[in-house]
Amino acid sequence: MTQDWQPETKLAKAVYTAGFRYDPDQDIIFSRMDAWQRKFGYAYAYDLAAPVTISAVIDCEPIFFRYDQKDWMIELWKGQYGLETGAEIGVYVSDDTKRVLDATIGKRPGDDYNSQFFECAEDGERLEMSFELERDGRPLFARGPELHWWLTGFKWGVLSSPEQLVMKLRVTLSTTEMREVFVDAIEGHPFRDISVDGQTVAFTFDQATPPQPRRDPRCAHFVELAQSNNSQIVHRYGQLDLEDSDPNGIRDEIAGDVLDYFNCCSPTGFGDRLADALQTTGYQATDVGQALQEVFRTSAEDAAQVLHQAGYDARQVAETLRNVFKQGSEQAAKILVNIRAEFDEARDALDAVFDDGKEAITNLLRRLF
Repeated sequence: MTQDWQPETKLAKAVYTAGFRYDPDQDIIFSRMDAWQRKFGYAYAYDLAAPVTISAVIDCEPIFFRYDQKDWMIELWKGQYGLETGAEIGVYVSDDTKRVLDATIGKRPGDDYNSQFFECAEDGERLEMSFELERDGRPLFARGPELHWWLTGFKWGVLSSPEQLVMKLRVTLSTTEMREVFVDAIEGHPFRDISVDGQTVAFTFDQATPPQPRRDPRCAHFVELAQSNNSQIVHRYGQLDLEDSDPNGIRDEIAGDVLDYFNCCSPTGFGDRLADALQTTGYQATDVGQALQEVFRTSAEDAAQVLHQAGYDARQVAETLRNVFKQGSEQAAKILVNIRAEFDEARDALDAVFDDGKEAITNLLRRLF
């Protein structure tokens, strides 16, 4: 039984910590109901950064609709995730309380109306969903039907492009009104085989609606790198010649790349890689800092370290400490020293951001260095 599986090895525990369990019946992993990702919602920047954060080369298909005085989004994903070929369907709701995030990491190019930060569906907002994933016309695995907020499945050791994959989905909506607005919403997408049976809507997702985040010119290098890395890890995994993909069956000494991948899928690893991707794609340090504070609940000290490691300079870090984390000059100075900013760099950054005056800033830093 799937629910009887318990993590025992180092790799299995990393998979579980990353938010997943193993299904021995289909030899796949899938997302837990209580996965850590449920606390961190959804923003467009997650899709944009996916080649960096989770080495994903995927099609992303968000479906937006308005129901019960709330903005809803059901998003579909399919493609390659590092070692895995997989697919996902997630349910998200905007509560209109994250306006700053709407305008930063929620910003969707060419679509101001749907530029929002979404929370993951609460228990009462979950939907019964199922899907079958086909690769080159052949069944790979199936998931559901299950009441869920994030129904997923991933097959280790299979390398695929998004174009090779087809999702055949069924979503059961809560009410007739919800079903009607959802049907109206999906008619604007290139889905095939749309049918309605009571409150359940069935449809096929093969072609994604442009523009896709992975086609963004800012992501070209990351996508190319992810494709190369994914090909290599799938090849090395195949050389292990395992009977199945049970993480408990992979000894610690040969877990290697797979363990590294899932360690990066932890909340800390995801936040660090997200900052790296957003810095490279042109997001302001204050935008990233806002996301780290509001979504990841990161402290000022840890956020400064993440921003510094992502390549933001001392002035950008100092601005984020003042504007987002409401730190004064002395607090910001201590943090810059702790992240090993050079004396002159820290002095110039603090002098540019705070009104203490260069002499006072210099004396402050001399006491700290």
